Amino acid sequence: MMKRNISEYITIIGGNNISFDGGQNISIPELTNLLKKKYKVNNIKRNDFNLGLFISPKFRKYILSGFIIFNADFYPFYLILIFLSRLINKKLIFIPRGAYSKYRLRVNFLKYIYILLVHFFFSEVIVFLSKSEKFETSKLILRAPNKKFLTINPTFNYLEDNLVLKRKEIQDLKTIIFAGRAPQIYKNNIRDPKGLLKLLPLFPIFNSWNMKVLILSDLKYLDKNLLKFTNLEVNNHLPYDLFINKLNSANYLFQISNEGEGFSQLIMQALCMRVKLLINKRSLPQELIDIVLENFEVVIPENFFVSEKGDNLSIVVQHFNGNMDLFHKCLFDSAKIYLKSISKISLDSWENLLND
Repeated sequence: MMKRNISEYITIIGGNNISFDGGQNISIPELTNLLKKKYKVNNIKRNDFNLGLFISPKFRKYILSGFIIFNADFYPFYLILIFLSRLINKKLIFIPRGAYSKYRLRVNFLKYIYILLVHFFFSEVIVFLSKSEKFETSKLILRAPNKKFLTINPTFNYLEDNLVLKRKEIQDLKTIIFAGRAPQIYKNNIRDPKGLLKLLPLFPIFNSWNMKVLILSDLKYLDKNLLKFTNLEVNNHLPYDLFINKLNSANYLFQISNEGEGFSQLIMQALCMRVKLLINKRSLPQELIDIVLENFEVVIPENFFVSEKGDNLSIVVQHFNGNMDLFHKCLFDSAKIYLKSISKISLDSWENLLND
C-alpha cells in the first residue's frame, strides 16, 4: 500500500508554455499523468519563472512539496530553485534527458564547472530514461558522492493511438525525414547534434532511388547553397499534429545522435508508425535492442546502424535494397511490446523511489 505521508505535492519542473519542446512538452505531461494515479502533482514550466511565480498557487504547492523533479539541466533559473529547494530541505530528483552525456559536456567546458558547483557534493537522485543514457553519462557525475542512480523508462502511453493509425504510403515518391536540432556555430566550432551534415552527402543516392527528403529544423546557421538538391523540402517548425501526419507518411527517419540521448520520443514515434530507421546505434535505446534479442532471438548487426564518422553509402543501400527489413520489423514489434508492459513497471519504480 502506498505511503500517503511523503508530502502533499510532488513538483515537476521543466518544459515551456510558449514553443514546442519536442521532448519535454510531451514527456513531462506523460510523467505527470503517470504520477497523478497515486500523488498530487504540481507543474512549473520554465517560462513560469518571473517575480509573479513567488506569489502564485504553483509556488505555494512547491513549498508544500516533498520532492522536486527537475527535467534536463543547465537552465539559468534552475539554479535558484535548486538551491532554494536544498535550503528548505526538499528532496531533489533530476531527470537529465541526456544533459550529462560526456559528449555534450565536451562541447562546453563551463558545464563541468556548473556540475562541480551545483551537483557534485550534494545529495540527490538522478533518474536516467534508458540504460544507454546512463552508459554515456560523464564520469564526473557517476563518481560524485551522495548520489543515487536509477533507470526508469518513460511510458509513451500517448503513442498507443499511433499504433492503430492507418499507415499512409507514398507510392511514387518515398520520403526520408530528418527532425531535430540543426547544426550551429558554437565558439567557432560546428555542433551537429542530430547528424544533419551526415545526411547531405547522401542526397545523390536518395535522388537515384527517387526519394524525397523532408528536413524539419531551423537551418539559420547553414549555408543555403549546401541545400540545392532536388526533391527537398525544409520546414522550420510544424505543429505537432501536422508533424505526426508527415511522419506517418514517411518511409525512413534519419538521425545520428552525436551528443547523447535519454529515450528518444522521435524514435518511438517512428517505430509505432512503422517508419524504418536510418540511425546510429547511440540513437536506439538499449531496452529496444534487448526486447528484439529476448523475444525474437535476433541480434541487430552493426551494419544496420549508420556511422557517425565513416561513409554511409553502402549502409543506406542495404536498407533500400530490403536487406534490413527483418530487423526493421523486429524493432516495430519491440516498440509494441515495450508499450504494453512499461506503464506498470514505471509507476512501480517511481512509487518505490518516492516512498523510500
